[in-house]
Amino acid sequence: MRNEWLEWKLNRLSVYGVLFILACLVRLACFTGLVASDDIYYSYYGQLLSHGSYNLDFSSHFGSRIGVNVLVGLGYWMFGVSELTTILFPLLLSSLSVVLIVEIGSIIFSKRAGLLAGVLLLTFPVHVHIATMLLPESIMDFWILMGVLAYLIGLKQDQWQAGVFSGLFFGIAYLSKESGFFASSGFVLCCLIFQKNWKLAFAIVSSLAFVGVAELSCYYLLTGDPMYRVHVVVSSQEAYFAASSTNEDIYWRLFKDYPYRMLVPNSNFGLHSIAVLLLSAAAAFVLPRRTFWMLFLWAAIPMLYLNFSSVSLTKYLPAPVQPRYITQVFLPLILLAAAVIDGWMLSGSRRLLIGTCGVFSIVVVVGVVSAFSMRGEGGGNVPAVYSLRGIVSQLESSHRQVVKFEGKKADIWRFTMGILTGPEPHSGECVNDCLLVRPDASGLPSVADMPPTDVKPVQQPSLFYLKEAP
Repeated sequence: MRNEWLEWKLNRLSVYGVLFILACLVRLACFTGLVASDDIYYSYYGQLLSHGSYNLDFSSHFGSRIGVNVLVGLGYWMFGVSELTTILFPLLLSSLSVVLIVEIGSIIFSKRAGLLAGVLLLTFPVHVHIATMLLPESIMDFWILMGVLAYLIGLKQDQWQAGVFSGLFFGIAYLSKESGFFASSGFVLCCLIFQKNWKLAFAIVSSLAFVGVAELSCYYLLTGDPMYRVHVVVSSQEAYFAASSTNEDIYWRLFKDYPYRMLVPNSNFGLHSIAVLLLSAAAAFVLPRRTFWMLFLWAAIPMLYLNFSSVSLTKYLPAPVQPRYITQVFLPLILLAAAVIDGWMLSGSRRLLIGTCGVFSIVVVVGVVSAFSMRGEGGGNVPAVYSLRGIVSQLESSHRQVVKFEGKKADIWRFTMGILTGPEPHSGECVNDCLLVRPDASGLPSVADMPPTDVKPVQQPSLFYLKEAP
């Protein structure tokens, strides 16, 4: 396949448009939506922002992830509250990440390598799976890739001003999730050690510092504590560990958990993980030293943080383990793998070309199948969300309404139904045919007729569901 046609701007934009649409379609085919877990907290803060207010407290760290909450609030302000607008920006930014990694691969290696990296990310199971859930990783990965692209433009064109944008993008990644900060470290080190580009490094660090000072100032004005984010993350994570048995085997957690997940094929990583890890190892012997170390540091520093950092300031508590936490680590590994595959395709060996294409196709197909097998899964309270969707359908067909929720998860169900039903107002009070939602024998939400003596006036949903955090 020749690369010259991609040099034409019109054709390149057309290819990027096709990749973006294809990425959206694959992700929508593997749709999950609400899981009534972390997502409803982000939704809560997004709804506050869409109403022109914001309330930070010390009970949850979700309010500190402004990079997520602002986008959710923007979606709600523009299109109203619904399940689709809740996952709108994760879906769009996850799909745009495919385009960005193609452009990055094209700059570092070749157009073909960029396209190969794009196809690998487009079909990477865990990346596809979380794209239709309101979680910070899809948003964080996008801003990391934007930061990398700005860095490469500054390096290629010797424009330190691009480093300002690179630092800002890395800063937004950090505002989306704390681990996003560490992606920038590898590029600053490369600037200082390999490129000797002091101006570009200083521009990145200065922009990051600006984001950090702005964040500390906002927290001081809103809460009186400039270290609010650190304190609230620590307190919430310590509470999580106190309520769970996570990390009982500290040796397994630190040295085997992530390696096992990454090396043994599973639905989250398909064959992508083992393939890109092997190819990344091969890249160390075939790629230029500076290029390999830039991508290696991009992967290694966040991985060290995610695997070995402590979520407590007073005792060592390793961070929880989730496949989605390390999606950012796979971005540079995918680029390394694509470069090696590209080299094999250009080797001139027909057998090697056919074998490479065959293995690549198998990895891609298994990735799509794995992602599709995980549709509708997401932990949290997914079975309850399915039940609530059924209740919403019943209400729409019968024109009845729920006025009360019972059970220990009543607040979560109430808030989730507020998202599922959208912004349509209730009549203001319920006199006949009123319903309540309460747990059935299995603990899932079910509807029952409301006794007449329990009927009370109903507030508008926009206020009713925002009355308190779930």
